[in-house]
Amino acid sequence: MEFYENNQVIFLTGGTGFVGKTLVEKILRSLPKVQKIYLLVRAIDKTQLQNRVNEEIFGSRLFETLKAQFATVQDFHNQIASKVVPVQGDITLDNLGLSVEDKAMVQADTTVMINCAAAVNYFHPLREAVNMNCYGPLRAFKIAKGMSCLAAMVHISTSFVNTQFGPVVKEQMYPYPLGDPDRLFGKIEAMSDKELIEYERNVVLKVFPNTYLASKSLAEHLIMSWSRLMDLPVAIVRPSIISPSLSEPVPGWVEGMGGCNAVSVLSALGIVQEWIGFEKLVVDLVPVDLVCKTILMAASQAKRNLPAVPIFHIGTGSHNPVTYDHYLCSIEQYWRQARLSTGSSKISENVQVALYSAADFERRFHQRFSKELELLRGGGHEGLRKKLTQAYCTPKMYSVHGTHQWFWDISNSIALDDAAPEALHSGLKFGFSWDEYLHIYNMGLHEFVLKEQVDKKLVVKYFRKSVQRHFCPDGENIEEHIRHSLGLSSRL
Repeated sequence: MEFYENNQVIFLTGGTGFVGKTLVEKILRSLPKVQKIYLLVRAIDKTQLQNRVNEEIFGSRLFETLKAQFATVQDFHNQIASKVVPVQGDITLDNLGLSVEDKAMVQADTTVMINCAAAVNYFHPLREAVNMNCYGPLRAFKIAKGMSCLAAMVHISTSFVNTQFGPVVKEQMYPYPLGDPDRLFGKIEAMSDKELIEYERNVVLKVFPNTYLASKSLAEHLIMSWSRLMDLPVAIVRPSIISPSLSEPVPGWVEGMGGCNAVSVLSALGIVQEWIGFEKLVVDLVPVDLVCKTILMAASQAKRNLPAVPIFHIGTGSHNPVTYDHYLCSIEQYWRQARLSTGSSKISENVQVALYSAADFERRFHQRFSKELELLRGGGHEGLRKKLTQAYCTPKMYSVHGTHQWFWDISNSIALDDAAPEALHSGLKFGFSWDEYLHIYNMGLHEFVLKEQVDKKLVVKYFRKSVQRHFCPDGENIEEHIRHSLGLSSRL
């Protein structure tokens, strides 16, 4: 792709998170002409800074496939890892916490800025959510304003910022439901803690389901204003529920319990058996590798002096939907079979997944845990209290996805895909098999979150195409590469 043929230098915030580090790996693997990646990383000193990058990024299993292409660790460092330059900083601090020297360096070099940093916490107080999700981008914009070579700035938002305007949500800006965004931003800053708590309870949470979405929506509107005032080339990307990878760098790559990952993992552990939702509603999962490809393509469309900031939804519900009952059935089937085939002691002997209305969920929860709830009334039992809190609060938190239906228009993202080179082609337009992907999804959580051995031969056919595209274009040594990357000893 011509945009990435020009020795781009990328500045990335949120690079140690799930999406951020997956982006780093994708850039290093598929965009060899990218000259350098500056990573903003929180650290108390330079030693901790480098240690975090070595352990959390290059020490991640995410990089095993890429490392396998090099004869020695030194070769990997010289040709790949040396492109990543960590800079000490913090998205919550003025000037991003950058030293004078680092600020001058990144402003002189950077051509593409990607803001992946966010506080994805539904329960943060409003001030904390705004500090991270609104002030964070503002601080990034102020740094970007001084970047003399900046060609693009991509802000990662979420599809759920405009759910009030559904069920079909376009790739556009909608009116902010709490009033003028710029005035509200100043109003929040001026409020006392007590006033803000009351405003959050009496106003914000009557419009938005949580402070995370309220702050992310506000941030988008502020970004529209700032991009005009600062004359910056900006694009906004709105993924839906980000899930384990479809194929790159390996099928099922995932980290942490974000997105809907907790639904599968807590069901597997037997902590949750009842979820809140309706069987035939669509759950809009999108694999992280598709998200990263679209983010990188979106940068090519960020230009100055456009009538509006270009917006790109990334989702599957409008073109390739999967229903909630299909999703939950895959969870039950995978983990039951996994327990039989692996003998895992972590997986519950009685994996059950069922959907109920909110009222029925309350009734069944109190029936199922009546004895345990009685024990808690006497105090103590912190382990039990934690388990019951998970069993009750997690389905409540995810109920918004199971009881409401939205479809994200992805026309702009499909247009990107039509123009994308093979390495950045997401395939959103044509979709993929949900039966196949949901097996990969659960297998990835089994391997990378529960950290147990899985039967990787089941996903070889989905990995083969990716291997040939990115590592063995001449068609040679494909089997050897797959065996090495997936840890298989026998022939395929």
